[in-house]
Amino acid sequence: MSGNNTYDVIVLGLGVMGSAAAWHLARAGQRVLALEQYEVDHGFGSSIDASRIFRYAYDYPAYVALARAAYPMWKALQADTGVKLMQYTGALDFGRADARTLLAFRETLIATGIEHQWLTPAEVAQQVPQFRLDDDMMAIYHAEAGYLAAGRCVATLVQEARRQGAVIQTNARVQQVTAQADSVSVRTNTDTYSAARLVITAGGWTGPLLRQLDLDLPLNPTRQQVLYFETQAIEQFEPERCPVYITHGEPWYYGLPSVDGSGFKTAVHNTRDVGIDPDTMSRTVDPTHVDHVRSFLRRHIPLADSPLRSSKTCIYTMTPDEHFIVDRHPAYPHIALGAGFSGHGFKFGILIGQILTDLLLQGSPRHDIRLFNVGRFA
Repeated sequence: MSGNNTYDVIVLGLGVMGSAAAWHLARAGQRVLALEQYEVDHGFGSSIDASRIFRYAYDYPAYVALARAAYPMWKALQADTGVKLMQYTGALDFGRADARTLLAFRETLIATGIEHQWLTPAEVAQQVPQFRLDDDMMAIYHAEAGYLAAGRCVATLVQEARRQGAVIQTNARVQQVTAQADSVSVRTNTDTYSAARLVITAGGWTGPLLRQLDLDLPLNPTRQQVLYFETQAIEQFEPERCPVYITHGEPWYYGLPSVDGSGFKTAVHNTRDVGIDPDTMSRTVDPTHVDHVRSFLRRHIPLADSPLRSSKTCIYTMTPDEHFIVDRHPAYPHIALGAGFSGHGFKFGILIGQILTDLLLQGSPRHDIRLFNVGRFA
């Protein structure tokens, strides 16, 4: 293919999945155009923030296998660029002793050989005194967990993609995607481009783009509300002293230590408010939500029940089973899609970019992604 607006591959969306795909594709010698509807560091989607959790604790061994592949890749990128991307803090999962997912997490850690501790409330109080568990609760602690500096990760991937020759076009909103038997064309608000292959990693905006390609998937954007607390005992919530945490119950809470003075981060894993429009959803946190989170903090992390430093909203894009969709388009094998990461995908982003590259250039990935096949919905 030739022409100034013609490329080997076009990538739609530059969150962590798209920026990683652009980097891997450019490293593989492809002429890459990556299109982002905002600036790279925008906060309207799912990828940009001070921190995102990485962990091995999961209820499916397939995710542990992917984590074992992804984390060394983040470490290598960190070493190669000199940019601090990862911080180990350990992870604390807690809930009622009979909570299904807590027990499933423990079973997976045992089955996959990940070192961990099974802690009583008294043992939690001794090891991580910021946390207070009810008498009928238990906890899992595993040390090989922490957070990724999310905004820094995306910026570094974009920088490295550019260094490998990828063209990064921001403020380019996609208006039309058309597929032919062996090529694609993409029309934006500023220009029209063509390529032999396409990657769609558009987060909450993926569903409408896929419908233009006759693929209707159950991708439901949800509004998430994230809070940062300015605790008086902030030293207790620094990464050196405070693990990331996830609760097991209804609702699920999660949180991360204060990163670069951002405050102690706490949020609810909201899977109910589905079907929002990411272009028109409210970007203001609800006061009643803040009250709800405070009641949780008073009970389980009392030192964090403190003035609110800041708040923000972001998007999860949910699938019905909360597993990802990473596959090729059933009718157009030259189109790969990464979607529906359901609030737990960021940690795998650098690997997902490699998998999407493999799907397009090799036809199959070097990792087992059967859990994420599009055929379960298409």
